[in-house]
Amino acid sequence: MKWLLHNGRTLFLYTLIWLILNENVTPFLIMTGLLISAFAVFFTGYFLMPAPAREARPVTFFMIIRYSVCLISQIYQSGIAALPRIIRGRSRVQLVEYDTGLDNELAICLVANAITLTPGTVTVDKEGCVLKVLSFGDDSEDSEEIPVIQDLVCPRFLEILKGEKR
Repeated sequence: MKWLLHNGRTLFLYTLIWLILNENVTPFLIMTGLLISAFAVFFTGYFLMPAPAREARPVTFFMIIRYSVCLISQIYQSGIAALPRIIRGRSRVQLVEYDTGLDNELAICLVANAITLTPGTVTVDKEGCVLKVLSFGDDSEDSEEIPVIQDLVCPRFLEILKGEKR
């Protein structure tokens, strides 16, 4: 019962996704959705996650919702901003190291994922909390910073994953 209370929101969310994918709501689909969700959560929690990760869940359900909304809006904003650079051919590609300042592996991987999904940026490597990012840069040769990464993408995701309120 304690496990069910602890994972109730996750089971609800997975079952909801199951119903959306099936495009129908019947008692049979609700039951199969709950069973498949329970199996997925149980399997992930006990076989795929190491013991310390099970005890300390730093990324909450609401953080994931905020992260998803921010990611979708950031993908569109960066895509629109990258279009003129691509059409004009006035950008150069640069490899930059970005220090996330995070100590949680999951949060660092979520930031790397957000960078990779954002148009014009790709995470190439991760060493500790430092990410190597391939990105569009300014056309000028003296530009050292990548505005796309440092000003737009990362601060928003770091704010969400650190649990800060806007």
